[in-house]
Amino acid sequence: MLPVHLPALRDRSEDIPLLIRHFLETEALKAGVLEKKMSREASQILVAYSWPGNIRELENLIRYLMVTTEEDSIEPVHLPFHIKNPDAGAEPYGSPPAMASDQAGELCDMTWPRLEKEYVAALLKKYHWNITRASRASGINRSTFASRMRKLKIKREPGDLDG
Repeated sequence: MLPVHLPALRDRSEDIPLLIRHFLETEALKAGVLEKKMSREASQILVAYSWPGNIRELENLIRYLMVTTEEDSIEPVHLPFHIKNPDAGAEPYGSPPAMASDQAGELCDMTWPRLEKEYVAALLKKYHWNITRASRASGINRSTFASRMRKLKIKREPGDLDG
């Protein structure tokens, strides 16, 4: 195997709009939903960001935005605080804020377990508790998704949206 040097995403900012479109299209196809659009302003913010997590961070952000953005267009207001304000100096992984389950919140203000629980809950809400569709949108198989629901103690309550 030959080593291939690939520059960091921050050094290839011209590739970011293409990657955004690719990930938006891919995630929409996986989830079986209409593709969301990225506003010019939000795209400019993403191009200016340094992407310390590289391409995986961008891909995960797009996946998150597809699930948590209810509108057809992703705007700057939907982007996490640390991406909109990279010079703020705040530690992105602080204490999780108290949030209602239907609020997106700030991605990097959450612990991993809280993020996972919010993500699963948002998918279930979006797909009206259809576990098959929610699991497909998450990119994991249904049994794994259902197992994660049990581990996270996520259960359908009588007042949950029926469709």
